Amino acid sequence: MAEITHLQSQQRLEQFSAAYATCDLIRQHHENLARAYGKIISVVERDRSKATARRNDRN
Repeated sequence: MAEITHLQSQQRLEQFSAAYATCDLIRQHHENLARAYGKIISVVERDRSKATARRNDRN
């Protein structure tokens, strides 16, 4: 197995750090999208409930 130089070690550390930062950013975006989707679903369900209640009141 080839020996890794200090420079190669530093370069790999920088690459892993950049990859970790990218993954963390993607995770944050995913959480934001999930939160937004949850809000949209709750509004749709609330509106559906109101529509059902109005329909039941008419009958």
